[in-house]
Amino acid sequence: MSFSNWLKHNQLVMMGAVLGGSLVLATVLAANSLKHLRPNTLDVTGAAEQRVTSDRVIWTLEPVGRGKDSKTALAMLNKNREAVKAYFLKQGLAANSLQAGVVNQVTFYERDAKGYETRVIDTIEFRQPLTVTSSAVDKVTTLSTGVSSLLGQGGDVSVQPPQYFYTPLNTLKVKLLSAATGNAKARAQAVAQSAGNHVGVLTSASTGVFQITPADSTEVSDWGVNDTSTVAKKVTAVVNASFELE
Repeated sequence: MSFSNWLKHNQLVMMGAVLGGSLVLATVLAANSLKHLRPNTLDVTGAAEQRVTSDRVIWTLEPVGRGKDSKTALAMLNKNREAVKAYFLKQGLAANSLQAGVVNQVTFYERDAKGYETRVIDTIEFRQPLTVTSSAVDKVTTLSTGVSSLLGQGGDVSVQPPQYFYTPLNTLKVKLLSAATGNAKARAQAVAQSAGNHVGVLTSASTGVFQITPADSTEVSDWGVNDTSTVAKKVTAVVNASFELE
């Protein structure tokens, strides 16, 4: 190889080495830049709860009338329905707090010796739900516990447990979500400070399901709990939040 060719070859090698080194350096610098541009975040869960007292009750009783024919069954239904109405009015509930539902009819047929249903009517049954909706929670609760006196009069009535509701629930939910977000930030600050960091801005947040449980219950569900069986309740909100670390 001539000296001039040797010189050109070495120049090309050196240029390749410099170019390769530049590419490596550029890659390192870019990686470091991206590292600084991508903020570190801390994911936390915040919670807030409040005990409430139900301010509305819904209670349904269903008078029943049975007989061998429609006339007899309907007469029994009317008698039992009026007995229920009289029971409520006697206890001081307003007449307009009691709403009558649609009358439902069920026909039962006799069975033959082999147990097969025939077309001969055995009993006709009429049912009509009567629903009390009231803000007099304590009074209706007392009535529900003493309903045995009504049943003891011989009336045929199907009784459901009262259902209790807290009507300002939507307003309370907004308040609890705010409190749960504040709780999430406080938790994030506690974790960050232990590592020598500071909590920055909130980068994302999502709400979990609300748990409406009896006041002293620890029950939770992935789908949320909506208790209507108790007067005293506990409403819990959960927020999943991410904060930037500084």
